[in-house]
Amino acid sequence: MDFFGNEAVRSQIPPIVGCDRPILLEGPPGIGKRTWLTNVWAGKVPAVDKLQVTWRLDVATARSLLSFGARAPYQHSFKVALLDLDFVSHPLALNALLKLLEEPPSYLRIGMTSFRRLPATIRSRALVYQFRALSDDELLDALTEGYGWPEARAVRAASLAQGSFKVAFAYRALSLRRNRAAVILSSDFVQAGFSILGCKDNQAREASADVTRLLALKGHSDLGSIKRLLRQPNQRLGLLDGLVRSWQL
Repeated sequence: MDFFGNEAVRSQIPPIVGCDRPILLEGPPGIGKRTWLTNVWAGKVPAVDKLQVTWRLDVATARSLLSFGARAPYQHSFKVALLDLDFVSHPLALNALLKLLEEPPSYLRIGMTSFRRLPATIRSRALVYQFRALSDDELLDALTEGYGWPEARAVRAASLAQGSFKVAFAYRALSLRRNRAAVILSSDFVQAGFSILGCKDNQAREASADVTRLLALKGHSDLGSIKRLLRQPNQRLGLLDGLVRSWQL
């Protein structure tokens, strides 16, 4: 799999075999942090020895993480936990994570990502690498040369996406009119949309309830119904409505 952007930063990250400290990749959503960790850094680790936590770390997930870390590898010389820490929903979940980061088993490798700056208690226990959004030109080159997009569509997507692959691909799906309602309701699109529209951390956390409402509509609502929902007097839904309107959906 080809990767684009942040080559200098990625070259500094130690290989998983010799990485005895957790690593943390910080930066905007949709620029390849999780994809690179999953497919390159931990690409050779079998699924049975790999745990992935996406979108939210809650108490139940944190307990599963501790249980996973306590068991020796099944098929590999080490296990890997890949954690999206965009939302840590409870102090108990944070405490469980800190416990694991402070004294990880020798066979456990931990890779973390976040689109916001995490507390110092987490950052101090990890090797931190800052990823940046791709420039319009970098994203345009990736879409045309790496993915073979027609130049006109790639230019439009790059101008809207603000360096985010997720948003560029969401725009492509929407422009092709393929299940536009499902794309708008996808967690990746919503998460990237909130970030691009400048939500502060507290707004992003509060938005999770709104995202749940949106996802509940998937599969049994048309685009018109979704647009009407977005136009309710709610600041966070209004931000997402602004993104939908800007794309002239």
